[in-house]
Amino acid sequence: MELTEKNICNTMENYLESKKYKIKETQSRGKHGIDIEAKQNSGPYYFIEVKGCIKGHPYGQLIDALGQILLRMRQKKGHYGVALPADSYFTEKNRMGHKYLTDYLSQARGRLKLEIFLVTKKEEILKLTPECKKFKKVKV
Repeated sequence: MELTEKNICNTMENYLESKKYKIKETQSRGKHGIDIEAKQNSGPYYFIEVKGCIKGHPYGQLIDALGQILLRMRQKKGHYGVALPADSYFTEKNRMGHKYLTDYLSQARGRLKLEIFLVTKKEEILKLTPECKKFKKVKV
């Protein structure tokens, strides 16, 4: 799978639907704004900003995604996340990418209760929750 924004959106939607979330709106369905908005029956909303293949430095794209999600943090009971292509952050050349996401952003992730998702070419998802120091593979 090519790690385009649309493909990452589709993989994330499949994951959320497997967790009993109903996809309300997504950018891939023609909506402008937040890329994925999902809700469980009686639970909170999930808002996820998605970025596809990196065209430049991966941190610029991460900062862009974080800025967009910060601008949309309106619901107190919502879960917020950023979904990115895993290849950009887990390569031999870019070991600092992993350290940046796990260590350097740990305080911000905790305060914002922000989850980071990395999607692989095999459509696997790695999830970093605010309280964790390591990415964990999730079942889709």
